[in-house]
Amino acid sequence: MERYRLTQTDLGDGMKPWVAIVALAMAFDVAAQDAASAVQMRASNDPDTRYVIATLDAIRSQWRRPADLPATAECFVLIEQRPGGEVVSARVQPECAFDRNAAATIEAAVIKASPLPYRDFESRFRPEMLLRFGNEDSNAPLASLPEPMRRFDAPPTPVEQRAIQAERDARLARIRAKRNQALRDAQDAKRRLYLLEISSSINDAWVRPDHFPRDVACPMRITQAPGGRIDAVETLPDCPYDEDGRRSVVAAVLRAEPLPYEGFESVFERVLTLQFLPRK
Repeated sequence: MERYRLTQTDLGDGMKPWVAIVALAMAFDVAAQDAASAVQMRASNDPDTRYVIATLDAIRSQWRRPADLPATAECFVLIEQRPGGEVVSARVQPECAFDRNAAATIEAAVIKASPLPYRDFESRFRPEMLLRFGNEDSNAPLASLPEPMRRFDAPPTPVEQRAIQAERDARLARIRAKRNQALRDAQDAKRRLYLLEISSSINDAWVRPDHFPRDVACPMRITQAPGGRIDAVETLPDCPYDEDGRRSVVAAVLRAEPLPYEGFESVFERVLTLQFLPRK
């Protein structure tokens, strides 16, 4: 006889509530009893039971258990959905014992079943659901939630706890990664602005020599102290300018002292290598 038990766990730390559906099957040749039990449970007036059965039915109708899937294999699938039942994502969890192809069939079935049941279940809707598939006869009716059912306020099983913790860790990792990337992007943008301000200050102080080539850059190295005070400046050997051009660049840097510093303390560099490109 095919049996299911239902677990609902409300998570702390401000996370969204989950509904965990734990399916445990016993393979006995009593199909008539299964059918009778299924009819009885489907006639239940309990709204949580009806919501769970409707959701499982919708997904199961789109899934065919692979013939080569071991009878004992089980797989957790985390489903995210919007009000109305539109599926946002379906992801197998680390405890999934299905191979990659079998796991993909479960995820695909959830997507195909979208939108999941919602009408008449608005008060029971959960934005996240953790379902477990496996251990059931693929040809048996998706049905029974017979007594005794686990209390809705019962603690999660060890497997459920691991799945919950894995999802929490993954969420935190995604948040940290996004935050760190945003910080790096902001720092990179600030450094680009810093170098642009320095180049602009040098250009403003530069006096073009006679017969100076246009659109030709000259690499140079500036050593400075906090506050923008210049300790040393030199053009690098691969600078294509003649002697007058090189001196004009060095003189422009010295006239631009102090170089921009205030507001750029976090991206200050004591030794800068810049490409001097005249804009005049």
